[in-house]
Amino acid sequence: KVGLPQQQQQQQQAPVTASLRNGKLIWTDELRHRFIDAVNQLGGADAATPGGVHSLMRVEGLHYWHVQGRLLHYRHQLRSREVAQKARAAAAAAAASDDVPVTTQAAGSLEGR
Repeated sequence: KVGLPQQQQQQQQAPVTASLRNGKLIWTDELRHRFIDAVNQLGGADAATPGGVHSLMRVEGLHYWHVQGRLLHYRHQLRSREVAQKARAAAAAAAASDDVPVTTQAAGSLEGR
């Protein structure tokens, strides 16, 4: 197919079968890559739907509910990272404001009198 990156062409040509162990899907590296590629093609984790991701992945033996659970997990993981980054930024800002000497703060407030 013309115009598609080589990786996408290979994904569309290479048949992939989902690996199941005791009825549970094993998310291999290739499945994870296909999942993330499909989510990104659909506009990100918040815009992607399980049905859309499932149809783009084209994996034999992969069911809608596998993708649905993985998408929920992926969204939760992204939000957890955002919260952690905001907490680190707030802690860094608080630490930076604590580094200002108290005498400088007091002298600055007295200058206006």
